[in-house]
Amino acid sequence: MARDIHSAPAEALRATTPRRRSSRSILANALLASASLVVGLIALELVLGLTHYRYLTQPHTDYPSGYFVADPDLGADLGVNRPPAAFRMRGPAFEAFTNRWGCFDHDDLIGDGYVLAVGDSSTWGYAPPGDRWTDQLEALSGQQILNCGVSGTGPKFQQIKARKTIAKVGIAPSVILVLYDTWNDLNDDAVFPGYGVVEGYRGHTLKSLDLRTGTLTRHTPDEFERKYRRFVASQNTFSLTRFLASHLTTAAMVNYALTETLPRNAAPAGPILERRYDFFLWNVDTARYPWVVEAFEQHLDNIRALHRMAKEHGAELVLITDGIPDRGLHRRLREFLAREIPYHLDVAEPMAQAAQGRRIRYHYDTHWNALGNRLAAEIIHQYLREVGLL
Repeated sequence: MARDIHSAPAEALRATTPRRRSSRSILANALLASASLVVGLIALELVLGLTHYRYLTQPHTDYPSGYFVADPDLGADLGVNRPPAAFRMRGPAFEAFTNRWGCFDHDDLIGDGYVLAVGDSSTWGYAPPGDRWTDQLEALSGQQILNCGVSGTGPKFQQIKARKTIAKVGIAPSVILVLYDTWNDLNDDAVFPGYGVVEGYRGHTLKSLDLRTGTLTRHTPDEFERKYRRFVASQNTFSLTRFLASHLTTAAMVNYALTETLPRNAAPAGPILERRYDFFLWNVDTARYPWVVEAFEQHLDNIRALHRMAKEHGAELVLITDGIPDRGLHRRLREFLAREIPYHLDVAEPMAQAAQGRRIRYHYDTHWNALGNRLAAEIIHQYLREVGLL
């Protein structure tokens, strides 16, 4: 039987129509899935923006431009009379400034019997004025406290900073408080003076530290300037990864998981350190690297110098720690403090008891949060009253 030629197009149409409909359906489903994914990501971003995860989009530390100045004795120090400007960290941002003495504190007149606080970032604050432990201690005690902490510094820096500040003020304090860092401070002393300043920004002058010998190499002034000019230029150059991690909380969380959640400082990556905190010297095998013992003894001498300087000015030195491990060089530090520093307070245990399980540090930063600063102030205040220094 002959086939009707008019039926062929109809059959072809019936054959192709389901395929076209199927292709359109796949495309529509793909578009719907993509739209749902975008909506879901936006919703997730909005929700995460209300949680502590939002702080992952912030840099670890970002000081205002011009906050630091070059100093012939210290390498770099806080500038004088710096106006309030944003300081960003992985926690609530706030405004940082300095007073006439080159300290992150208000520009009040200094009277007899004031308390001078020196130390590193834990003294400087990482919290807005009013929330810091020094401000709260001042409110509790009624005693004037001048906060002259400088981030990233050890006892050698702090002794010089305290001496220079007392000379500027023209009045000796009754008490010098030092919040000592049992992790960073040995490294900070080992590379002192460890900073320089380029265009108002502070940078590390360390080029390398040979763990085998203790040989320290610094950048020449020209090398240092070129290095940090390249760094500033790189920060001003567009990077998709940096852009996403600084604008999207979800991207910042992925970046954090990939780059910052692995254990650090369990062992040095190699014999040459190119950054001062690549490895904490407290953890060094002193049998393998005996020069670290000499560096540690010099570190203790720097604490002794702080103590002598306080005595020279008729002040009492109070050294505050936030936990000291009972091993290696830390054990020797414990013995030294018990033997030679009459006023030593470790706040770690009483703070843990007072916190009752509450968080006392930022989620992505080891510094005290508002609660931690308040509890520290209360414990330090009680101690100073008990020993008769307030």
